[in-house]
Amino acid sequence: MKQRVWIYCRVLSHSHSYLLNYQEDKLFSFAKQKNMEIIGVTKETNSGNSFQRYPIIQLLPYIKTNRIDIILVDNLKRLFSNEDHLYEFSLLCEYYHVSIIETQSS
Repeated sequence: MKQRVWIYCRVLSHSHSYLLNYQEDKLFSFAKQKNMEIIGVTKETNSGNSFQRYPIIQLLPYIKTNRIDIILVDNLKRLFSNEDHLYEFSLLCEYYHVSIIETQSS
């Protein structure tokens, strides 16, 4: 059975929006190479400081109802720039048996 993956891309500002496509292409290639099933993609332009962001809220039902196995990111900082929020989100994912895989080291 293929692993179900959600691709998550984020940049800080619109001036960096060209990097969203770069992240998406890189993560798509990684997922295809690993024979993963891509369930969804998030492309966000935001500081990543808050847990109450629409893209995160949109992702939560997929995590909580076991519709994905993996969240795929270029770098963990793409999910949250705030380490406390990243830790809290990681615990939530762990509780629901969803892995977070980064394709580049921090």
